Amino acid sequence: MKTLKLEKRGAVATVRLSRPDQRNAVDETLAAELIETLNELANDDSVRCVVLTGEGKAFCSGADLSQFEKDLTPEDVEVYLDTNYKPIIRAITTMSKPVIGSIGGAAAGAGMALALSCDLRIMSDNAGIYPAFINIGLVPDAGSSWFLARHVGYSKALEFLIAGKGISAETCLQWGLANRVVRPDMLEQETFKWAQELAEKPTHAIGLTKKCLAFASTNSLDDSFDLEAKLQGMAVMTDDHSEGFRAFRAKETPKFTGK
Repeated sequence: MKTLKLEKRGAVATVRLSRPDQRNAVDETLAAELIETLNELANDDSVRCVVLTGEGKAFCSGADLSQFEKDLTPEDVEVYLDTNYKPIIRAITTMSKPVIGSIGGAAAGAGMALALSCDLRIMSDNAGIYPAFINIGLVPDAGSSWFLARHVGYSKALEFLIAGKGISAETCLQWGLANRVVRPDMLEQETFKWAQELAEKPTHAIGLTKKCLAFASTNSLDDSFDLEAKLQGMAVMTDDHSEGFRAFRAKETPKFTGK
């Protein structure tokens, strides 16, 4: 691959955006490679946790603006976003295994959306997220508005987006946009440790839990209750449930296989 690096250690796969000279900006090549890689990992039963990170000093600086130096119609922009960004975000949010965003630098614009699309986020204390869009007369894209409104509420999301100023990792932690913040020299180690812990859990149940939460954000309590009941019926049939129940009764530590 030209713009990504993929590493597998046990049941953990790390996808590293690798355009450090462009601060890992997303061009069409990176988008295509990332879509393909994420879809492959989603279907790889040997992978039970995915880490998304960036090479160099930035996580992802957003779109590669050199692609937009030509004249574009509104339709061109819509097609570009639907073709390049939407499949990436959907691949992450619908993946039936946990995805950790390991953010060691700036996540700006569409790079912010990429970070927020991950299920969980760990940041170095010198990292931050930057809305960027308003500073060049644009609106948030790649799902940024949906993720921010969901995480922090309408008023705080609006204030943040139209101010056009970045927020630190510590503020992200306070707002619930980051789960953990660590020293830069500990980011890779702590990320992998966390990923290993998640990879040892019942992967199928994690995927179903993701579905429950995604559904609950836009549906009623009654509808959420019904979906939970349906997915619980599926979870009961998994090998991991049988192992968890066996281990519980035997007072042993379960050994989940992700099946």
